[in-house]
Amino acid sequence: VVVNISELVTAIRKHRDTDERSCGCEVIFTYLEALTKDCRDVSLDYKLSGPKLAQLPSPSKPAEFLSNLKPSTSHGKGDILIPKTSCSVFNSTNIAYIL
Repeated sequence: VVVNISELVTAIRKHRDTDERSCGCEVIFTYLEALTKDCRDVSLDYKLSGPKLAQLPSPSKPAEFLSNLKPSTSHGKGDILIPKTSCSVFNSTNIAYIL
């Protein structure tokens, strides 16, 4: 699955960065990361799920990505990165605005 997703992301980036008619193709990464160092902004459902989810990556210890599925921010137009602090990307991010 990861290989297929990596190939898809690569194809979308190539289309987005080289074709002026890319029609809004974007690569968007949502990932778990607290907005504060002490994770006080993490949602209650994560806090109740145990210490691993209650202590998400934070600005002082950023989230890590798989080596073949890393966001691209320095090549082409760059990917969109959206940190989230709850289970639903729609509850704790501005993704609705971005879409």
